[in-house]
Amino acid sequence: MGKLKQYTLAMSCLFVILSSCSEKGISGVGFCGDYAIEDESRYVSTVSTNYTIKDVVAAGNCITITISASGCSGDRWRGTLYFSEQIVETTPNQRSSKLSLVTNEACLAVIEKSFTFNIGNMRPENEPFMLKLEGLNYPIVIN
Repeated sequence: MGKLKQYTLAMSCLFVILSSCSEKGISGVGFCGDYAIEDESRYVSTVSTNYTIKDVVAAGNCITITISASGCSGDRWRGTLYFSEQIVETTPNQRSSKLSLVTNEACLAVIEKSFTFNIGNMRPENEPFMLKLEGLNYPIVIN
């Protein structure tokens, strides 16, 4: 098979794979990190008192949350961003979220770590929205 045919076949397969995916309701890895998860029961049960939010940066469908918490190195920490299923219909709409942090480290050092999430699947009707992140004293506008 000629190189042009191989290239065309490879690009066609890639196009089919990428165009067949839908972000809504997916949990897994997106272009900028793990997808946020919409789950009311997990949102309600998530404890957000085992860390302090130091910084939040939103860019497009990505949000990076920097936290500090007790631990040894932070290498084994797992962060999951849960969204409430409730959407407050204002202009712009509002969504609430909580970061779930699992540390599994028994050290007393204070470590900072950043987690990046793809929140494109949480965007109401692909419009800008206000994100209320528990532990942060102000909402974030997601454009």
